[in-house]
Amino acid sequence: MGSSCICHGVFVRTDIKSEDKNPYIFLIATFGSSPGYCCGYLADLIESKGFNVSAKFSILMVDTWTPVFNLSNEDKINKKTLKSDKQIGDVISKIERKEPGDFVKRKLPKFVCDIFRKITTSYRKTSHLNVDDKCVG
Repeated sequence: MGSSCICHGVFVRTDIKSEDKNPYIFLIATFGSSPGYCCGYLADLIESKGFNVSAKFSILMVDTWTPVFNLSNEDKINKKTLKSDKQIGDVISKIERKEPGDFVKRKLPKFVCDIFRKITTSYRKTSHLNVDDKCVG
């Protein structure tokens, strides 16, 4: 959910260009408890640029937001990471086959995320975050 707010601001300033009239466009949201509606927000933005999203994916990973999640159990983290690795492999296979569909797990309804975004906007401070040419991925 939180990443959708950051992605939204970055993407609005991005142009999409493709010689292919119908490119295979996929979105991947990583998450610790829920991807919220991140892929939905990004799909809306991509579609506003005249393209269709072919596939949406989510990958459950270790959540590293330390104020809420306990990262002290290394065994638990390793087990979760192995599960994430399997999910990544499954996503890669689907992307290689250009499989269409909505494969997002644990997503929340848009109206719930819209409310959450309004609430967090007042205390979320991301003005110190930026992306420049050093970011390669």
